[in-house]
Amino acid sequence: MKKTNLLSLVLLMAATMLAGAETRLVPADYSAIQQAINDSNNGDVVIVSPGTYQENINFLGKSIVVTSTDPNNPEVVATTIIKAILKVRGDVSSIGSVVTFENGESPEAVLAGFTITKGYGTANYSIPDADYVFWGAGIYCSNSSPTITCNVITGNNGPLKIEGNDPEQWRLGYGGGIACVQSGAIITRNIIQDNSAYAGAGIMTYLGDAKICNNLIYNNSAFVGGGAVIFGGFLINNTIVSNNANLGGGGLVGNLYIACYADFGQTTILNNSICNAKSGGGVLMEGECSDSAFTFNNVWGNLPVNYPGIDNNTGQIISDDSADRTGQSGNISQNPCFRESYHIASYSPCFNAGDPNYVPYPWQRDIDGEYAVMGVQVDIGADEATDNARPVANAGPDQHFDTLVGNVVLDGTGSYDPDIMDVISYQWRQISGPNVTLVNPDAAQPNFAPVIGAVYIFELIVYDGSSKSAPDSVTIVVSNQTPQPRRR
Repeated sequence: MKKTNLLSLVLLMAATMLAGAETRLVPADYSAIQQAINDSNNGDVVIVSPGTYQENINFLGKSIVVTSTDPNNPEVVATTIIKAILKVRGDVSSIGSVVTFENGESPEAVLAGFTITKGYGTANYSIPDADYVFWGAGIYCSNSSPTITCNVITGNNGPLKIEGNDPEQWRLGYGGGIACVQSGAIITRNIIQDNSAYAGAGIMTYLGDAKICNNLIYNNSAFVGGGAVIFGGFLINNTIVSNNANLGGGGLVGNLYIACYADFGQTTILNNSICNAKSGGGVLMEGECSDSAFTFNNVWGNLPVNYPGIDNNTGQIISDDSADRTGQSGNISQNPCFRESYHIASYSPCFNAGDPNYVPYPWQRDIDGEYAVMGVQVDIGADEATDNARPVANAGPDQHFDTLVGNVVLDGTGSYDPDIMDVISYQWRQISGPNVTLVNPDAAQPNFAPVIGAVYIFELIVYDGSSKSAPDSVTIVVSNQTPQPRRR
């Protein structure tokens, strides 16, 4: 996949921080990341040089950026490591979560460009009858909405201990890589791999409206939901592959477990590639998951079945034909033809197969930092293919003139090619209205002279030398005629 030098989300945020913000360097100014956080004020940036930092960090409710020296450089991310340590308080010892957001942090609290490892999880005693649950071995978000981007979250292991019938003796990990409890976190462009937990080894949400976009979630192991467990929130354009439900002797749903209930808030599963679960099946939906909750996903090659159910008599995993969403609401089941690191090419059935009406979040980029939509429509999965992205035509805004004018200029300058080195050419033509002569129809801004008061419609296609765009049209109304609706 062609790389670009788009500014990272972190740098964009850092550039807009309030005047007077300080940059704090670790280890040049502080020997530990937490020391720098403790001294920081809202708007500060903590920059961490490569090294292994054996500590657990807490953002303490501060709107600060904590970043490696280059979150977009995989070598920097791999060598800038936050590794959890054993904490001892009196007679009690625990490891806890590697990173914690639990004091109402906003999206301006940013964690970017680290390897997060060796966490265990944090108990949340505010949740009734769940004292035995340890949330977020790698990263724990509770009643907070931070931004978590460009990290590798790996080797975090939540507990799986059930002894007898007394829950006080149990220890269960929810969210091996990340757990979000009543959280609106933005979780984007992370690699979440090789984590384990009882439920949601890769990631788990519980209430809230977390936005989980363009992450690679693979090779995680749980008893329930090896890749992800979603109890509310937005799971959009992720690649969830090769996860397992084999922890504790074998469980349920290797890749994705979804629960749709009104109490959990909105659940949206959109444009994801959910493939190659090693055990437990691909996707299980519990509750009232409407057709609109699960759309434009590719569910393929999961073992033993793509959409599992449970035999009430034997407890065994079975194929549940009634749950199969293939062919409904844009969902497909085809070999995604992955290339290296689970990228796709234009020959993949996931290419241009996502929701044609999807509008990405302003901050959203694909797993490599490129635009979230590069072609005619968004791809399925974390990667947006750019072998040769089709250019995009923009014929400009409709225009309305109350009187007959002598000259009208069309405006195609909003057209673009996602491959920024490509040069586009313009092809205008009239498709409706009294015939006129279009001057310079191969230019970005041709013009014409209306002959009478009427409705004139023109179409624009742009070409990059390899691919033509989808057409876009513009309506010109002259002399009090009402504009006609047009389709883009």
